[in-house]
Amino acid sequence: MKPFDSEEWIRDKVECCCCGESMRNSKHLNFVQTGKKATWKYPAAGNILTKQPCVEALAILCDDCIDKRKKPLFAVEWDNEYTTVEYHPIAALEELRNEV
Repeated sequence: MKPFDSEEWIRDKVECCCCGESMRNSKHLNFVQTGKKATWKYPAAGNILTKQPCVEALAILCDDCIDKRKKPLFAVEWDNEYTTVEYHPIAALEELRNEV
């Protein structure tokens, strides 16, 4: 049995959080911090050096949107079992307050 490949899963299931295109044709998976609070567990960013918990919502953008310096319109969420993907409008998310 082939081991689970999370990069392959992202390329197959997740769309660019800006233009909505498949990540299949993007050379890189560009994870972008949003400055917004994630109310979900995966994926989320934190800082192990400052012990900031992983609560920052992330977006994944294709190379084209990164090259054009576009901002994400959505943050992405998936479950721990890698079965579902949900998109959350950035404008609807709460601002993240750094409490270090």
